[in-house]
Amino acid sequence: MKQEAIRKLVAVRTLVFKDEQVLLVGHRSPKTGTVWWMAPGGLVRRREHAMEAAAREVKEETGLDVEIEGLVYWLEWLWEESYCLELYFLGNVTGGTLTVGTDPELDEARQVIFDARFFKLTELKDHPVYPKVFRTMLAQDWRRGFAGGAMYLGIDKPDLPR
Repeated sequence: MKQEAIRKLVAVRTLVFKDEQVLLVGHRSPKTGTVWWMAPGGLVRRREHAMEAAAREVKEETGLDVEIEGLVYWLEWLWEESYCLELYFLGNVTGGTLTVGTDPELDEARQVIFDARFFKLTELKDHPVYPKVFRTMLAQDWRRGFAGGAMYLGIDKPDLPR
């Protein structure tokens, strides 16, 4: 039995902390109006290093310049037609001004980013933050200094609007 190939993607996200807050980007589906929040990030481009992509995505989506540090999480997303390996890095702000950015791969009518702001870690459980596991574990891991190396967050079949 021949297996059908699926599209394979690599994405990066950057966790930027300030005091007991984390930077998240607000997304809104142009089709449904559904809102969700994620760390800034996106797909790695051809011939781009993952850490370069992570810094670029933060700049595009938030206006902030960051220095990328170590890998802290990795996660697999499964959709019917594609698979995505998502890498989560820590980042420190080195410059720029926090603004609401855009996704340059999308035209104006398809833009999904509507906000970028710092959330108190204790607030995450009250918002549609993805991956869902961050709503409860991110604060704990941050307080522990992400000890123990990069943590595998598992495989998710996201219910995010697409």
